[in-house]
Amino acid sequence: MSDALATPKPLELYATSVKPEWVDHNGHMNLAYYPMAFYEATNALSLHLGMTREFKNRTKTASFAANLHLSYRREVRDGDPLRFLSRIINFDSKRVHFWHEMHHATDDYLAATCEMMSLNIDTTLRRVADMPTELLDRLREIHDVHTLLPPPAGLGHSIKIDDP
Repeated sequence: MSDALATPKPLELYATSVKPEWVDHNGHMNLAYYPMAFYEATNALSLHLGMTREFKNRTKTASFAANLHLSYRREVRDGDPLRFLSRIINFDSKRVHFWHEMHHATDDYLAATCEMMSLNIDTTLRRVADMPTELLDRLREIHDVHTLLPPPAGLGHSIKIDDP
């Protein structure tokens, strides 16, 4: 295991700020732009895993979203700096379960979370297929470190109103 991965902590691979076009009439980031911001964090994670355009072309593989669960925790406003933390929760030969957190970068509060499941797709068949070994090896390396962390608060959360 590389030294960079030996310390059990989430990956910090993406940062941005709230863009003016993302702000709604309430003066905060509109809910429609959270998936876009988390998409960019997912793209950064994919590149970190080695899923470059060259890799995808060579292996005829891609990652497709299967499930996404967003939780809005605290508002962010125009121009607020954002940083994203990412974790590999679990994986098998065809799926990856991962977690992102959006933090206000200077005030350091949790603004939102995004839990996702992605599927590995054979792009020639357009069907779910086993991941290439090199991708599985990289996932295992990162997952082995991330399993040392406590589960994130809200992982696997379902939407419901509890009876009083």
